Amino acid sequence: MAEGSGRVGAVFSSAWGNLLKEIIASCGDDLIRSRIMDKATHLKNVTVPMLLPGVALITAPTDYRAVKQLQLKRFDGAKYVRLGDVISAD
Repeated sequence: MAEGSGRVGAVFSSAWGNLLKEIIASCGDDLIRSRIMDKATHLKNVTVPMLLPGVALITAPTDYRAVKQLQLKRFDGAKYVRLGDVISAD
């Protein structure tokens, strides 16, 4: 396993775990598949820990791709530094 690859998996898992927690909490006591899918496919500007500030999750019944924003980075010889603001990935 490449060095640091476990950290990427941990960050990804934490972000999506928090998203699942938000979806289930929004369902209340009505935890049936159709309700969960309805909530999961109607996310509007949901933010979860581990995403960059300014990145929000948005879904639709015809578009399950939740992350629609990104921020470019450049390696300066020692570390990655952010370039500009969060931009649309569409």
